Amino acid sequence: MFAITEYIHRHNNEKNVFLLSATPFTNSPMEIYTTLLFTGGNEIRSLGYNDINDFLNEFAEIKIEWTVNNKNEVVRKTVMKNFRSLDALQKIIQNYIDKVDAEDAHINRPEKETHVVKIEMTTLQKKIYDSQIVRLSEATGLDVIFSAMNTMRMCLISPTLVKDKNIKVPDLSQFVLASPKMLLVCDSVINIYKERPDCGQIIYLPRGVKEFTAVKQYLIKNHIPEEAIGMMNSATTETRKGKITKAFNNPADPLKILLGSETISEGVDLNGNSLVLYNCMLGWNPTEPVQV
Repeated sequence: MFAITEYIHRHNNEKNVFLLSATPFTNSPMEIYTTLLFTGGNEIRSLGYNDINDFLNEFAEIKIEWTVNNKNEVVRKTVMKNFRSLDALQKIIQNYIDKVDAEDAHINRPEKETHVVKIEMTTLQKKIYDSQIVRLSEATGLDVIFSAMNTMRMCLISPTLVKDKNIKVPDLSQFVLASPKMLLVCDSVINIYKERPDCGQIIYLPRGVKEFTAVKQYLIKNHIPEEAIGMMNSATTETRKGKITKAFNNPADPLKILLGSETISEGVDLNGNSLVLYNCMLGWNPTEPVQV
């Protein structure tokens, strides 16, 4: 992308690069800098931002903190905390980036209804949850705090995901049955499929292939045809994503239930035939549910 945009700039008087995205703008300084560089090129460099370090030194407050990585491990990581010189940064951004909402573009979207269902924890979930509350009350470091919070999040998806040598949890094959949340989601999917087999349903579950397989097996055992179920995660190739998306958006295609991880939240349009999306796990970042 950098090579292509540089080539276009050099042969068009530093102009003629246009980017279009449906992805909400994030607070990532890396994303902001690369977007400005792609569109602004030498103009951005002429302001003194020759590389990402110049940009970060000017506008970003970077710290090393405890965080959770994509393997669900608590690790120390360099994170972006705040922006500096925000007014100056906003002026630069506004020179190159226009933000247009759906309303501004006169796009008609279907009415969305959000249903929040309160589900009581099982005895095992309560035991795990309470044990993590004790850990939090006795914690002396951020690593313990993050670890306890993350264990609580995993527990509330399904206790089968918890790794605690002091508490015996069910095997992953019980992923659905051990979780009131997953049980409600899967049973809802089954009931709606029986009533509206022509409509698409999305289960947003930012976990891995093994968890997806457990959900799929539960649905099949409850008489959902295997060809009606699709899975999309980080291991899914772009070609395969395109095929699954096309099938899911087609009312005439048998694929009507899609299990998706974080990969479906960016660059994937599943609005063609969707009736309902089940968000099984809220992200650490409050912008994630909006993106989903």
